[in-house]
Amino acid sequence: MLSALADRPALAGLLPYAALFYGSPSTYIFYDAEGHAHDVQQGEGGEQGDPLMPSLFALGQHMPTSSAARDQSSTSPVEHYLCVHMRSSTRYHPVGQFAIVREALARHANIQVHLGKTRAWNSVGEEPPGLLEVLPPRGPENPCWTGNWALPAAEQGVHMVVLGSPVGSRDFIAAKLAQRLQHPEL
Repeated sequence: MLSALADRPALAGLLPYAALFYGSPSTYIFYDAEGHAHDVQQGEGGEQGDPLMPSLFALGQHMPTSSAARDQSSTSPVEHYLCVHMRSSTRYHPVGQFAIVREALARHANIQVHLGKTRAWNSVGEEPPGLLEVLPPRGPENPCWTGNWALPAAEQGVHMVVLGSPVGSRDFIAAKLAQRLQHPEL
């Protein structure tokens, strides 16, 4: 992230701020239920609530996703939004391309893809060969493969919750909003 700022002259003015808050480990104090103080060391990652963090995080992801695009024989773009990576791919090599993107994120940005939140989909409804080897299934209520046309419409396709907001098909959004209305604390 810091090197991404330094490499862009238009953003270099943000470098002192980012280096101050993210250039070295931070120590926070946590008070437990009995009032005892505990030091919490944080050496990596962004701060929740920092208004610049979404942009800084996107800059930090730029090199890995660019590297992954160069490493692939396809010219399909890698698109990302905050911590959500969307991969446009040919239908012949999506599993290999996913592995390249995952490795590039780990190598360049120290980001480990959360396989429990990762979903695969394609418009033809065919599960890519080898998908379950790299993206293990997590049960019928939380499938990794969402391109199966036999799934209910609200569970098909690209759907996710980004920063608390459902994104995807109308059926998925309606189902998530109905589920939210049933929450006892609302």
